Amino acid sequence: MSLLNYWPSLNEINKCIKSEAENASDEVLLAVHQQFPLAHLTVGADGRVMPESRTVATEEDLLNYFIGDAPSGSHVLPITGASGVGKSHLIRMIDARLHRLQDANRYLVIRIPKSASLRRVVELILEAEPLKDSKYDHVKEEFTKALADIRLDEAVIRFQAQLEIALNEEALRLKQSLAQDPTNVSVKERLAHARDLPKLMSDAETVMHFRLNVLPRIIQRSVEGVESEGEEKEIDSTTAQFRVDDLNLGSLDIGRANTQVANYYRLNLDAREGRGKAIAISVLNDVVDIATRQLYQLNQSFGGKTLAEVILEIRRLLLVDNRELVILVEDFAALVGIQDTLAKVLIQEGETSKGKEFATIRSAIAVTDGYLAGRDTLATRAGKEWVVESRLESEDETLRRTKSLVASYLNAARFGEAGLKKHYQQAAMEAGSSDTRWLPPVYSEDGEEDGEILRAFGYEGKVPLFPFTEAAIECLARATLTTGNVLVFSPRFVIKNIIREILMAGREAFAHKQFPPPGITTKKPSADVAQWLASLHVSDDQRKRYERLVTVWGNDPQTRSDIGCIPREVFEVFGLPQPEIEYIPPKPKQDSSAVKPTDIAPPEIASRQEQQIKGCQTALESWVQNGTKLEQSIANEIRKALETLMNQRIDWNAERCLKREFFRTQFSIPNAGGEGNLASDIIKIAPSSDDPDGRLRGELIALLRYFWVYKDAPDYEGVDDDLARIANLVDRLLPDALEIVRVTVKKQNQSAILALAANSRLLGINERGRTVGAISSFLFGDVGVIEALPDTAPQSFKDWRDLQSSAVQIRSQLRQLLLDTSGCFQGTTGKTAYGIDIVRLVENYPDDKATIEFANLAGLAPELRQSLQNMSDVKVSARLNQVLQDARKIQKLITEDLGVDIDKQVVADIFKELTATLREMGAWSPSEIGISVNEFTALCEAFRTTAIKESLSILQGFDSGGEDQTSAKKVTLGAQLPLFPLLTTERFLNFSKEVIRAADAHAQALESQFEGISPSEKAQEIQCAFNELIENLVTLQMGEV
Repeated sequence: MSLLNYWPSLNEINKCIKSEAENASDEVLLAVHQQFPLAHLTVGADGRVMPESRTVATEEDLLNYFIGDAPSGSHVLPITGASGVGKSHLIRMIDARLHRLQDANRYLVIRIPKSASLRRVVELILEAEPLKDSKYDHVKEEFTKALADIRLDEAVIRFQAQLEIALNEEALRLKQSLAQDPTNVSVKERLAHARDLPKLMSDAETVMHFRLNVLPRIIQRSVEGVESEGEEKEIDSTTAQFRVDDLNLGSLDIGRANTQVANYYRLNLDAREGRGKAIAISVLNDVVDIATRQLYQLNQSFGGKTLAEVILEIRRLLLVDNRELVILVEDFAALVGIQDTLAKVLIQEGETSKGKEFATIRSAIAVTDGYLAGRDTLATRAGKEWVVESRLESEDETLRRTKSLVASYLNAARFGEAGLKKHYQQAAMEAGSSDTRWLPPVYSEDGEEDGEILRAFGYEGKVPLFPFTEAAIECLARATLTTGNVLVFSPRFVIKNIIREILMAGREAFAHKQFPPPGITTKKPSADVAQWLASLHVSDDQRKRYERLVTVWGNDPQTRSDIGCIPREVFEVFGLPQPEIEYIPPKPKQDSSAVKPTDIAPPEIASRQEQQIKGCQTALESWVQNGTKLEQSIANEIRKALETLMNQRIDWNAERCLKREFFRTQFSIPNAGGEGNLASDIIKIAPSSDDPDGRLRGELIALLRYFWVYKDAPDYEGVDDDLARIANLVDRLLPDALEIVRVTVKKQNQSAILALAANSRLLGINERGRTVGAISSFLFGDVGVIEALPDTAPQSFKDWRDLQSSAVQIRSQLRQLLLDTSGCFQGTTGKTAYGIDIVRLVENYPDDKATIEFANLAGLAPELRQSLQNMSDVKVSARLNQVLQDARKIQKLITEDLGVDIDKQVVADIFKELTATLREMGAWSPSEIGISVNEFTALCEAFRTTAIKESLSILQGFDSGGEDQTSAKKVTLGAQLPLFPLLTTERFLNFSKEVIRAADAHAQALESQFEGISPSEKAQEIQCAFNELIENLVTLQMGEV
């Protein structure tokens, strides 16, 4: 015996294991059939089910109800349930059971497959046995013509037109409904959509979206159906209906559409998180059946009969033979175009006032949950709704059914489709009516050499589960069937994602000792198991095989010791050496129903810390294995602990900067709560939550244990291991943290350099290169006292001097900013720099085009920020230009009055002598000249000693600098410009002009006073008078003698 014989061939897998029931043969369906979990509920007068009426039922109950008494001649059996739960399979089983009844000939069964096109549905009806008479040939021909192929582009345009008509009629109906109930918000919304949807679908900007991407799909599905061609293909009945995605316009610019259309899309469809789109799609799907029916004119008479009348004719003919019509619909929602017609036919009674006119019609229709809501007539006529349940009474029941389903498909595929057909052909020839003859046989190989291996993998009844085990089935079921932390039974998912995935991907790999292959999808291993896998001294391929095997066949073991639950035979059969882990025999299962509540011992209450640790472990495992978002409370505790650790770990002395704090908002945890409020400069603890080697989970649980659970306690069990893992985590994150620090420090350092350099230029300190000495003297050079200007100075001069005074005041703060990012401080708390990393300043020195980024100067005082903004290059240059403009006016005055070569000594002496003369002559008038003699004399001395030539030379330097003179050099030159000599000289010249004007006036007054008098005559007259005076004096002296 070979174990490979128990592994179905790929051909038989494709023939026998299909997720869509209609793709499988009747014999396969009988072989794999499991009893459905059924219930039925009563439908109220409003067409809605009554939840409190739920009653558990069996397939026998359903069949008996279906073929039970139908006095009205019409019997509808709706079968609902979630997608993938097996409704179509149940319809197939009803068909098979009807054919096995003793009076099976009584029923004419028309089964409409899930994939049937509109054309095929009509063909199935027209092919019914009672219509074989040639008199119905004309009717068949007319229907065939109606459903003949038409060009798709033409059909799309016609369908759109019919859709618009149907929407307009729906709008009229809703308007009438609203008139009866004006406060009904739901009707108002639907009415708005019914009115505006035709405009949206026909607008020039959007029409091609619908004609190319939406309408063709609906038409093709309803007319062409789904061709599976024998391959495994999932059938989606919603392709014949509108979907919410159909209203997503992609790259189209809705703003280019008509204003009314654009507003409708933005306000009614695109707003409210898509709720408007969902309502609009509901409105469209309410009329899609009508539009499709009108497209193919299926409500019209063909050959003298409508489709409804054709079905009535079949019933009339069957009544003659005392037979009944059975219509089985695998997916009623897919019958777009004849839904309304068929619904009316299904509920049309056979009894009229004239007596029984038509044979009884029985119908079983499969619909998705909620489909019948609002279809009051069909639902109320049914009276009951039968449900194939997916949420079973317990997880154990879901797992039991899953295991049975796996075993049944394994067994069927081992026999093969041909073997099953042969078996059931023989069963059909056997006498008796017992259902046991329809039970499938159990496949087995002769010999017992592999019996021990098969027992290790386990059985379901008598069917070997190989290559599955019960643990593997449970693991795969939890991964596949879990919805919202609840196991939801879905046969389609079991078939597709458990049975087919393992068997299809694994057969070839098993034959070559490479099972489990990469094609098998598994959840990520737990932290401890991942660490165990990382420790194995095997190749990467073999490690991955171990990972897939222990994760699935070990049912997601949480610790490495749990791997011991996997039988050694599993490792051996799959070609992997058994790990050196002690084997743990399986515990015998106890029937939970046989255990009385009083027999259950209360569990030991774990300590609060243990519960907290367990909660963290569960959250972290779910975060990695299931992709669940890590809850914010745990994520914040991780961030809080990392904040503490990182602030303790960084050696700030080595970084040569003032200590700066890391905050919890700087630590990013992938797929975790709180990620929306992080800082811009973040440290990612991991690129994703994959954690392939389990190290991340080990580090994080250690972190949470130490900081959150035990509050830094140094003595709990396992603290040393936790501290080691925490240290590894911090060491791993430290380079990223240091990179953030260094990038931030560099940015702040450069902005501080720029601020202090601008300050130095404004204070006139020369920049002599980028050497260590030049940078040191430029940035840290001392500044003398800023000379005050007189009130008479131009406003530009005073503003410039105020700016320089402000620069002096903030210079120490700017120096400190620079020291904060390049200084050497004592310890981690010291704020006094005892040295400076001048090399860092040289390396970080910005280029000439760099500008100050205030965002890099975190914590900058508002006053300092404002001062720096007032000293921006633009503002400083503007003020300097004003200063230069006024200075050049003074320069021009000096040049005009004193010439280019100024001899201050001569000028000052001349004006001092003139001042003395005027004073002696009594010609100095302070009120006229504007200054006293002493003040002007002092001004002459000030002019004599002032450095006016230096000021003029600097001004000349501005003019001769040319284009090579940068803005920075101009500022430095402007700061070095002596303003006081200019003001002194200007003042001296202004008053000198007044003195000259006063001397000239006095000279003119004297000239007019002595006009017409001869000087020589006057001199002779004075001489005579003088001589006479002498004579008189002599006479007087002689008389006294």
